[in-house]
Amino acid sequence: MFWYRIPVIIFIMALCIKLEAQTYAKLLSFPEGSKYNAVIQEADSLKTYLDFEHAEQLLLKVQHQSDDEKVKFYAQLSRADNFLRHKKIKEAIGIINHLLNDDNEASESIAIDLDYLQAQCLYQMGQYDSALVLYQLVQKQILAKDPDPLYKGEFLNNFGELYLYGFEDIPRAKKCFDEALSLWQNQEDPNHFNLGRIYYNLSNIYGRRTEAAIQLNYAEKAMSIAKLYAKKYPRLEFVCYASIAEAKAVNGNVSEAIQTLNNQIHFSKINNIDLGLLVYTYNDLAEYFLWKEEYNNSIDYNNQIFNLIEKNGIRNPFINSVSLRRQATCYRNLKDAVKAEEYFNKALSKSIVGNGRRYAQTLRYYVEFLMEQDRYEEALFYNDSSIALYTKNWEEDQNESYLYGLILGWMQKGELQLIYADDIESAYNSFLKAAYYMDCHRDIYYFDETELNIGSEIKSLYENIISVSLKLYKTSKSKEYLGSVLYAIESNKYQTLWKKIRDRELYSHEDMPDILALQVAELLMEIKKTNINYLKSNSSNSDEFIHLNSLKSQLAELTNDQFSYKHSSSTINLVKFQQVLNDDEAVIELFQGDSICYGLLILLDTVMHFNFRMDNAYLVALKNYQHIIRGDEFVLSNKAQLNNFVTATEKISQPFRQLLSNNLIFNNISKLIVVPDGVFTFLPFESFLLTNDKNVNSFSSLQYFINLWEINYHISGKMLLQSREAKLSSQDRNIIAIGPSEEAILFSAVEEVKHIKKLFGQHCEAVLEDQRNALLKNQFNHQILHLASHAVIDTNNFNLSYVHFGSKENEALKVYDYEISSHRFNNSLVVLNACETYQGKMYKGEGVYNLSQSFMIGGAASVISTLWKIEDQSAARLMSKFYENVKNGNSYETSINMAKREIMSESQYAHPFYWASYLHNGESDIQFNNQKTILDRIPISILLLSLIGVSFFVIRQQKQV
Repeated sequence: MFWYRIPVIIFIMALCIKLEAQTYAKLLSFPEGSKYNAVIQEADSLKTYLDFEHAEQLLLKVQHQSDDEKVKFYAQLSRADNFLRHKKIKEAIGIINHLLNDDNEASESIAIDLDYLQAQCLYQMGQYDSALVLYQLVQKQILAKDPDPLYKGEFLNNFGELYLYGFEDIPRAKKCFDEALSLWQNQEDPNHFNLGRIYYNLSNIYGRRTEAAIQLNYAEKAMSIAKLYAKKYPRLEFVCYASIAEAKAVNGNVSEAIQTLNNQIHFSKINNIDLGLLVYTYNDLAEYFLWKEEYNNSIDYNNQIFNLIEKNGIRNPFINSVSLRRQATCYRNLKDAVKAEEYFNKALSKSIVGNGRRYAQTLRYYVEFLMEQDRYEEALFYNDSSIALYTKNWEEDQNESYLYGLILGWMQKGELQLIYADDIESAYNSFLKAAYYMDCHRDIYYFDETELNIGSEIKSLYENIISVSLKLYKTSKSKEYLGSVLYAIESNKYQTLWKKIRDRELYSHEDMPDILALQVAELLMEIKKTNINYLKSNSSNSDEFIHLNSLKSQLAELTNDQFSYKHSSSTINLVKFQQVLNDDEAVIELFQGDSICYGLLILLDTVMHFNFRMDNAYLVALKNYQHIIRGDEFVLSNKAQLNNFVTATEKISQPFRQLLSNNLIFNNISKLIVVPDGVFTFLPFESFLLTNDKNVNSFSSLQYFINLWEINYHISGKMLLQSREAKLSSQDRNIIAIGPSEEAILFSAVEEVKHIKKLFGQHCEAVLEDQRNALLKNQFNHQILHLASHAVIDTNNFNLSYVHFGSKENEALKVYDYEISSHRFNNSLVVLNACETYQGKMYKGEGVYNLSQSFMIGGAASVISTLWKIEDQSAARLMSKFYENVKNGNSYETSINMAKREIMSESQYAHPFYWASYLHNGESDIQFNNQKTILDRIPISILLLSLIGVSFFVIRQQKQV
């Protein structure tokens, strides 16, 4: 009937692509039972395989020939979808507005498809706020309809693109792409174009997270699919080259990245790629040559960019200003000050037109150049101009890139005030101002997951605050400056916690109460009506747009959930922090700078600061200490191990030994809370040495910190403060101990669970099957959650670390890190008795992501976890002693410290390898409540009453006799 069907099918078959129903995602309102079903199915398949022209012809034919209104409606919807895939937004909006104005009552599925297409139009028009509320509404409607998985997968990919490219909300975007991938990977065609899009989007996700290895993996998968569609849609292959090159460059393979971009140029010439896109390739090449310090090559590519822009009339102010600034940087590095200044002036003259941010960026680079030339007065003048411009832009448009400029601008001003004017007070205020904007940035985005990779600047900012604060404290003795030191330390390491807290909030609405869900649904319907009017008006200044923002605020208030831990960018108050401490405990807060470790020792009524240089000898001692304590030297003789341990540990203990001994002993301190940073995060302070006596003959005769103090840890001072102020939820008196299945081959772990059950009897629930459900579906009113299992730490992607109770191949027995941190735990203690559960991904200056942290973010008051691979027998013995101490009424902190001392007194377990691996993190002064309740006492009471009654009866009978 349709003459063009045969060549189209032959063309698709030539690409080895099938036309089964599983290979395309139809719209939800697909009209089943129509005589046009086969034609519509073919048209939908063609459009998803990018044959826009033939799909349009088929759909037009159906629209004109059918007398079924539903079929006609669907054909028009599908045509609008086809136009959107072909980036023809005006044509798509024309059809959608026609359907919106149609008086015929549409079915529910058609209404959903209309909402979906409206959302896509709004997104492509750049109206992200409006698109978001419609996407959210469609998502709820789709979940209720249980659609074809490929339709849902395509929707999720589009929704993810809105989050990624519209809002730069990486976690939500990733969640959408991951789910879309799981749906599309199960289809019969492994080379579908949509799958290529998902892979490419995921490569961008990992690119922004600077996880280059994973980015490269997804980019190469996307490229393999893009090559099949190069003639129909060359743009996907073109952008894949850029993603692959970026991953290689970030991974240090800059030469390979340059070769990839040369391949991209060759591809663009064959496929007639728009020169406007090619400019970006030249820009990347110029940048990578700058990275390689091949300044002349970078200059050549900058010149090619200038020629392309001038000769071909390409309007790209971003690339032009960036290239001019880079040209100035190249000449600056070549020590050609005249040329550098010439290009800085050109960059400033070009940037000022229409883009204040580019102008401010160029000013900042120019200030660096002026500082090198010792032109400090000019540098201060231009620095102030840059800050003023960034501030104006930030106030007008709350864009995170302006915050980035303000952070660096105020940092630069503080450095100038220190170097040029030796004005410490002004520098202090400038650095604090930069920190204020850093807090604003933290409230909006995660540093490691935006295009603004400012991780290195974070550390230098807080180190500057600490340095100038200590200088001012020495002259004024004002506690305010020590408070600023505490603030800087906390802000430095709190970023990782903020990331996990925000991740957790993504899952907050999955168990929304029905009443709240109904309120949200009603509000979303209002938003839908508003969006229809907004789409027709196409005006960002309309009253509808203002109304939309108001409705969004209401929606945010409705869905605001409460969690165990909330991020706050407010400054931590030193005096308030001291007030929550007990008179027998002290806190040591650490900050590892580039070459100096700074610290605060905080007691109830005293605060002391200290610092020490981490020179090469200290770092070598640290490395040796870690090797020894993890058992790496067991091949050596006992004497050699002991000598090596004492030499290394004495060196790393020295900066802490005198400070703690003098102040803790004098103040009768028996408990030390360590809030570590950097390399100290993975060191057990229990095994630090109190003396420098090298005349010892065994590990058991050494004097460790744990011999004098109970050692406890906390992730951050702010979380410690919050946990002290919060009240634990009501809990029952039980322990739940979850152990491995037989396939895990962890026999001692099974015995461990059985031993805890035997020890606590009716107060313990032992679980040795269906462990995943027991962990994630139980509401956990138990006081203690004990996990005896395997653990696998993924240092590339911390979210994919997991505990597992069987073989690694059995997904049903795995629980991932992201599931843990997004769950709700109500335990006073979680015990992670598995290998390396405190290990994780370390971010310089930002702390560590690990399983222990995830349980605390999930709500656990404290966690016991391990630093290295533990030995079965000693682990079982230590845990046995720990639970005996707990049962005897000791706090968790005291119990674990007592257990360590008991273990180390036994000669075969005296080496710190056997006992120092276990760290107790979180609230310290909690006890296991195994007091008998009234209900427990009822049987005894009844028995006593019965005995009294019997006795009374016997006595009475005797009297009668």
